[in-house]
Amino acid sequence: MFPPTDTLNRWFTAIVAGVGGIGGSAISFLVSGALIAALIGLARREYALVRDRGVLAITIVFAIFVVGEFALALVHFDDRRNLAFAATRLSFLAFLPLYSRYALSRRAQLMSALEWGSAAGAAAAFVLSVIQLSLYTVRVSGSAGNPGPFALVTLIMFTISLSGYLRGKGNKRKRLAMAAGALLAAGCVLMSGMRGLWPGLVIVPAILLWFNRTPGTTHLMVRRSIVTTTAAATIALAAGYALMPERFTALERDIDAVFNAGNYNNSLGQRVLMWRYGIDLFLQSPVFGYGRAQMQAYFPQYTLSHFGFSFGYTHLHNAAIDAMARGGMVALVLIVAVLFAPIVFAARHRRDALGQIGFALMVAIVADYALAGTFGIMFGHDIQDFLFVFMITMTAYFVFGEAPDNSAADRDRPSDRPSAPHVHAT
Repeated sequence: MFPPTDTLNRWFTAIVAGVGGIGGSAISFLVSGALIAALIGLARREYALVRDRGVLAITIVFAIFVVGEFALALVHFDDRRNLAFAATRLSFLAFLPLYSRYALSRRAQLMSALEWGSAAGAAAAFVLSVIQLSLYTVRVSGSAGNPGPFALVTLIMFTISLSGYLRGKGNKRKRLAMAAGALLAAGCVLMSGMRGLWPGLVIVPAILLWFNRTPGTTHLMVRRSIVTTTAAATIALAAGYALMPERFTALERDIDAVFNAGNYNNSLGQRVLMWRYGIDLFLQSPVFGYGRAQMQAYFPQYTLSHFGFSFGYTHLHNAAIDAMARGGMVALVLIVAVLFAPIVFAARHRRDALGQIGFALMVAIVADYALAGTFGIMFGHDIQDFLFVFMITMTAYFVFGEAPDNSAADRDRPSDRPSAPHVHAT
């Protein structure tokens, strides 16, 4: 006999929050499995779809995102890559079924499961990172096979662990565990070598402080954030000491080559070329773009004729420019809407204390994804897509969800570990 849905939700939350660093695409399989379970529960009428206006608004935006991508694929009907790319957007349709299943659980316990899972996952990812760094690589990628998704996953672990530390109320053991999780996750982000995500280690604490500020706790939270951020920077820099000088030296060398010598045949220079190329394509076809195949087909000739050399690429290393070149203003509006709409609708909702923490997490996680999209991929990778849907589902439930009883369900107690299951009907 299976455990109650509430218990499964809490364990699932902890596992997904922590598995990304060492399990890679396991996130995709887990969230897909949860979607199937949610659809089965809905079909068996164990629970109904949630009808909260804010939740439905996010659902509609996500659905428009999916439909819009398929419409772009039809516009570029001669390019099958667009259809395959649009199919990757189907994961965003999981939001409402997953949310409806989570509505059976108590928010405070889910928050605790999310925090403990992230802290444990950060520890596991750090161990794997140290092994990879010491044995065979200068940039760790965990089990994702790519430093980009690994860095984003561990940055989100840093975000959640730091939030757990900041909201601690007298539970020294939990605060210590959350601080350790934040420190170890920060080390993983640095050891990934993804320089575009390093600013998140400063931006995230600022966001969490700003959106969780209250007259009675601001100064305490500021002190905690300063201590945690300083310690994170010190320990993570020590852990990635062998990596850091090389990455900074490479950046300085590339800046000098691009802006002083006019040499674009380096990491930074190639990104600048891709951005110029993408903007040029957008200006030539501003409404619907060129489609994926034509984008890649024109690129070698463009770089060869303008700069005297050519190279291949899989994306333009900026989510907005890539969207504009591929699908014009239509694709740009879709990607901006799906990224920021959850924040807009959550900001308009009246929130209790736990809802405010969830809102701060939502804003910080959107910032994590925006950083990822500034110099790399934001959406279009299975790990990042499914993790985004999962995290928006979780944080939206913290904001919009109703507690079974306000006196117990959403009170952050010192014993802030998952406790006995409690299922309630929505």
